[in-house]
Amino acid sequence: MLMPMSTGGQGSKQNNDASAALRNAKGEIALLRQDLDRTTLIVQALWELLKKKHGATENEMLEMIQAVDMLDGKVDGKPSRIPDNCPQCMRPVSVTTNSCFFCGTVVERKKVF
Repeated sequence: MLMPMSTGGQGSKQNNDASAALRNAKGEIALLRQDLDRTTLIVQALWELLKKKHGATENEMLEMIQAVDMLDGKVDGKPSRIPDNCPQCMRPVSVTTNSCFFCGTVVERKKVF
């Protein structure tokens, strides 16, 4: 025997929640695309400046990209995110924070990237 389907209720709430999550994700993707476009524009402007002011060549740029990619020991097309060591306990400090998780020491970052 078939049971009548409930109208509204939990299924409707789950649909609304899923729709809201989808809209939120689409908005976040749009913002990430804007950030990526802006970053690409900045990198291109810096590259043009290097060529114009210092005579850098395409081959030099490609070699430097490879060298920077190798900083973490592997060529994978991703920037390295090697953590600094805590000056107090010498344990690695996450690149996402400025203090040691283990001992609480504030770690001064001396790298631009």
